[in-house]
Amino acid sequence: MHRNISKRLTMYRYLERDVAELDPPAAFLIAAMRVWVGAATRARCPRAALRPLFDRHGVADVLPDFGIVMAALATDGLANLHFAPDGWKIVRDDEAILLGLFDAAVSPDPAAVYRIAAALVADDAVNYLARAAKLVAASLACGTTLRAGERP
Repeated sequence: MHRNISKRLTMYRYLERDVAELDPPAAFLIAAMRVWVGAATRARCPRAALRPLFDRHGVADVLPDFGIVMAALATDGLANLHFAPDGWKIVRDDEAILLGLFDAAVSPDPAAVYRIAAALVADDAVNYLARAAKLVAASLACGTTLRAGERP
């Protein structure tokens, strides 16, 4: 089970929302999470499956970091996370938690991302997860080609 996570987290602004209503970076992250999980469960290379999406939106440089985030959750996670299949219209609980992680990664409180990471993964993976999430979030905050109204 997840360690206690504060209810002040930004995940609640995403929970059970329609993906079409999300801002473009959040919708991109939902699509990327679902593609990664779909590829991994079909024994395909998640990085190869994600490459076109990351290339198309100008954030290919953080594809390895996104892979670190997802791999840390898969191998060192404190709980099994559940993701909706690609095309599902609603943000699931665990997807909302991860969007909160990425929000915290660019928040004014530098410790926020580490607190959330500590609630998600084993102690020895917290720094890896937090650092990778910070790189991905920073790239999406300033480097993505996603624009308002555009979908991944």
